[in-house]
Amino acid sequence: MICKVGIYGDPHAGYDGSQGGVPSAQVAESIVARFSADQRLFDVICLGDAIHNQAEDPWIEHSRIVSGLADERRIYALGNHDVGGDNGIPGWRLATMSGGNSRVRSVPGASFLMLDIPSNELPLWAIAEVIDFASSVPPGTFAFICWHAPYYTTGMRGRAKALFELVQEIAVLRIDAVFSAHVHAYERYEGAGKTPYIVTGGGGGMPHELDANEDTPAMLPIRRAAYASYNYVTATITRTADVLRCVIECFDALTGAKVDELALDRSQYLKPGSGTTKLDPDME
Repeated sequence: MICKVGIYGDPHAGYDGSQGGVPSAQVAESIVARFSADQRLFDVICLGDAIHNQAEDPWIEHSRIVSGLADERRIYALGNHDVGGDNGIPGWRLATMSGGNSRVRSVPGASFLMLDIPSNELPLWAIAEVIDFASSVPPGTFAFICWHAPYYTTGMRGRAKALFELVQEIAVLRIDAVFSAHVHAYERYEGAGKTPYIVTGGGGGMPHELDANEDTPAMLPIRRAAYASYNYVTATITRTADVLRCVIECFDALTGAKVDELALDRSQYLKPGSGTTKLDPDME
């Protein structure tokens, strides 16, 4: 193994469980404890909604929960709860967590582009950032993109359809997978260009019902896995001869049981290429 990254979304610090599920701290503490105990873990990515606006000062609670992870190991994409309401991110914290609308985190064997897309709205800068990122990732290493609001989902909150143009651009670039959250469950899709899209928003917020939005009939044929409960993901990169392999695994956040796995391979000699735009329900 040359690298391992932990990924989770929607820990919702400050949520007390009164709207359903359990208090968010119970789930988030379990995830962070597993991350902290794994000596192989390189970084931890939070896909947004670190807090829930229910608490008086949810940032204090979030800081307490993640105190076992060094600041330099934590990477954030912004979610709708992080930037909205009376308890949204203070200016200084936004600058600390975000560093701008986007940022790239490189680890051995992979690069992650973090985009601040907290809702169903396509920022003007996003497509240019993705194109620049895809062209800058070293050949033979993995290229991943992370943002909050999912384009593919059957979750009750609905899809971020405004991201259509961004998804179509990703389909023709050398991007290995896209991670998002917002929906408090786990889903994995074979999206446009056959790019894997992974939703992992089960980090502490009240679980969301799946197969519950108007686009569900179009989503089900391209969905490859689903788990409607608390969850987190790891991405483990290994090297065999001239090939890098990334195994993306989803686990139940409370029990640690594995619920899904996807293996991606990339030759170190493979140059960036192009994919095809298909398998997208919005293409017609």
